[in-house]
Amino acid sequence: MVEAEGELDLDSLPPLEQALQDAARTHGVVVLDLAHVTFGDSRFLDVLLRIHRLTELRIVSAPPLLQRMFAITGADQVLSLYTGRDDMPDAT
Repeated sequence: MVEAEGELDLDSLPPLEQALQDAARTHGVVVLDLAHVTFGDSRFLDVLLRIHRLTELRIVSAPPLLQRMFAITGADQVLSLYTGRDDMPDAT
């Protein structure tokens, strides 16, 4: 489980991107909790899509602002989005 918080943009993304890449190398399923994220830009979306190509990325608890971005860009049709941790299927 990787937890993100605050604003996720060009300046603040490198630690999150590194954590997701590290998790993708060692786990077949990576869960990203966005409950405490207040902003995400196009670079953030790019990171999510790249990690999605490396592993099964499950995104939980995206706030309404990010849900809207995912819907507008069509990313909600590509990424695995869940309202909460309890809504995810068990990892196999």
